[in-house]
Amino acid sequence: MSKVSIQGDASGTGTLTIAAPNTNSNYTLTLPTNTGTVMTSASDTFSGGLTLGGDLTLDSNGIYLGGTGAANYLDDYETGTWTPEFEPESGSFSSITYSSTQQIGRYIKVGKQVTCLLQTNTSSISLGTAAVGLKIIGLPFTPTSGSAQGSGFCNVFQNWGTTPDPIGLFVSSTSAVLYLRYGNNQKILPSTLRTTNDSNQMWAVITYTTA
Repeated sequence: MSKVSIQGDASGTGTLTIAAPNTNSNYTLTLPTNTGTVMTSASDTFSGGLTLGGDLTLDSNGIYLGGTGAANYLDDYETGTWTPEFEPESGSFSSITYSSTQQIGRYIKVGKQVTCLLQTNTSSISLGTAAVGLKIIGLPFTPTSGSAQGSGFCNVFQNWGTTPDPIGLFVSSTSAVLYLRYGNNQKILPSTLRTTNDSNQMWAVITYTTA
């Protein structure tokens, strides 16, 4: 028969209380065979891992779902905001003005996959260098290096002067930048944007992989 030992720490003054539940049912607490620490609060950390029901395993940095292989490991989840901002691929605008509350970015990051939402509306643009493509800067995470892992996709709806539909966006393979294209990899030129009214609207969803 196993022995049970309850021992207080000589340097502590706290009281250990084991209270029976307010029920007529019997409950059994079975401790694991491995040595370790039983967590007592949400701030406790643990080593060696914790397995719940066979399909969920926790360690001090993340969680395994449906297995304990590298492909099942989730070490990050977060949501937040970012600010999409237009720039020419080279040179600069003389000036650009965004409509009020129309420069919005949201993101959700699950593990290495990032999904970004953006909404923009430019009300005034003064061109500095016109014969170059457009890009959007400000993505919250840098894509994984390499064209395959650094690419992304989007859905875009817009009303942009003489620019053909649909507009596509793709993520740079080396930096947190979105490039705008249409047709056979044709660049979107700043000169196609309306410069005197409120019609340069864009809504987009982009998914890409980060390190």
